[in-house]
Amino acid sequence: VQYVVLCAIVSMAAKRPSMFSQHVSEFFIRGTDPAYLAILKLEVMTLIANSGNIHTILGEFNYYTTRDNK
Repeated sequence: VQYVVLCAIVSMAAKRPSMFSQHVSEFFIRGTDPAYLAILKLEVMTLIANSGNIHTILGEFNYYTTRDNK
């Protein structure tokens, strides 16, 4: 179900990113997310990035790249 919803969000965010830009934290990746959901969430975050949320998104990306992958 999450996969289908995220696919729809990716499609909508590509056309109207402002619809989701204030809800960026909803797309943060959880440790329990399978890879296919994580990839979609990353795509959404890149689509909805703007000057108001870019620091939050970049901070989250930094966390993803520096954490242990255990």
